[in-house]
Parts: sequence; C-alpha cells; structure tokens
Amino acid sequence: MKKIFCTIAVTMFACSAFAQQKVEANYVEAGVNENDPSTYKAKEVVMPDGKKETVLFKKKHFNQENVKISSSSATALSIEDMMAVIERKKKQHECVKEMYEEDGLYYMLFTKCNTEGKQ
Repeated sequence: MKKIFCTIAVTMFACSAFAQQKVEANYVEAGVNENDPSTYKAKEVVMPDGKKETVLFKKKHFNQENVKISSSSATALSIEDMMAVIERKKKQHECVKEMYEEDGLYYMLFTKCNTEGKQ
C-alpha cells in the first residue's frame, strides 16, 4: 500500500513539475523571472474597467503561520520606498510582522497593531 501511495505521489509531482508552461501576462510584478514558472503564480484579475487581465505574482517566502494572521503585504524597490511603505502602514495601524530581502527587493508582511494605551 505504501508503494502504491508513493508511486501516485511521485507521478503527481512529476506531472505538475514538467507540465508547466510559460504564461503570457498583461502585468508582471517586480522580481518575477518569467523564464522560471516555479517562481511565480499567474492569477486572473478583474481590472477597474471590468476587463480580466493575467497578472504574474512572485511566490513569497513568508512563514505560513505569519501569513494566516497577517492583514496585508507589500513590496518595495528600495530602502527609501520600504520606509515610506512602513510609515504609511503605521498610519493605518499596521505593524511589520515579517520582512525579507531577495534580489534587491524588500518583501513585508503586516499585521494589525494593538494601539490601545499607546500614544
């Protein structure tokens, strides 16, 4: 039974790993390597004018426990941009929960701050 389960799991993994194709997108998030489909997610998004567009989002590497309790996320292209995003989120009563840098881009995960009793 274990051999059958392992065979099925390996087959499913192999099919998904080698069946990936390049996706034509209307919008591409900064930092996405379009030549490597395993590094991004393609999503259909309804634009304000009602048209559906394909957007490529980079796969983020946040702790899944932090993602569950997060309120929003953001990406910054520079340290100055990152500081501006953090200040804007602070005004919205959000605090940085997790942050990392990859290939010169800064990825931030925010959660609602407990502002009671604070000035």
